[in-house]
Amino acid sequence: MPKVTMPLGSMEAYGAVGDMMIFQGTSARAYVKPYDPRTGAQLDQRAFFRDVSKMIKAGNLFMRYQCYDRYGPRWFPELCRLTVENWVGSVAEWSTLTGAERTELQEKAPYQQTDSDAGMIWYAIHRAMRFSSVPFIELPDVDPLVVDDWLTWWFRNLDGVVEQGSYENGDEVMDFMGDWSVVNNASASGGSYLQKNGTLLAQGRVLFWGRQVRIVYRSANSQGSADCFYDSSIADTFSMYSAAEVFGNVYETEIKPEGLHVFTIAPRFVGGSWSPINIDRVEIL
Repeated sequence: MPKVTMPLGSMEAYGAVGDMMIFQGTSARAYVKPYDPRTGAQLDQRAFFRDVSKMIKAGNLFMRYQCYDRYGPRWFPELCRLTVENWVGSVAEWSTLTGAERTELQEKAPYQQTDSDAGMIWYAIHRAMRFSSVPFIELPDVDPLVVDDWLTWWFRNLDGVVEQGSYENGDEVMDFMGDWSVVNNASASGGSYLQKNGTLLAQGRVLFWGRQVRIVYRSANSQGSADCFYDSSIADTFSMYSAAEVFGNVYETEIKPEGLHVFTIAPRFVGGSWSPINIDRVEIL
């Protein structure tokens, strides 16, 4: 029965009245004995949740910050939930893989002490992440369909991530594709800028830790428009055209919560060709 020196229902009350109700301070609830039958199905389900949890926890900082950026502070339970919700589809897709593909996933899964097939658990988590657009598919040199790339991404730390600062031309921090060339000009920041000309597609991409990117550029009547992508979606299109040559123009992205982000700038395809654009300085804030 409840133990009290003050009246029953006071803050100090605790205990049970027969098998009818439980007192805890000023609250009371029905008497219920927890039921834990420990059936085979129940234990299998617990083992499955444990496998998913351990596999996700095997990921390093890079993967965790990417998931945080996509799912928010409750990224871990959200990723577990998505993996469970998509489990039937993942199993069906797993069965279509070749024996060699399943063996490779099984051998390279980052956590091996699982009750279920480690490769299948890892595949299901990865599939849930792809379907919910975790931005690793946008990162340079990572193919979400290549197992070794998954593994590199899963164990990657924050090395190679650009910190906040100002970088001339962006060539120290951006990965460039296509025909970019350095143009010397005393009016440019640092005495030079990077120019994209020609007919081929080109882009510059930076993986950084911060909240915002600023692109300092030269405007002129010879320049065109640029498409900018912030994380996994297009952020803006802006023009570098002006009747007269002007240095020190600034394009700014939106401000996001501080964390791991990806920014890409590319020329816009207009009138059957890629627009000429330039980068004078990149600022990470």
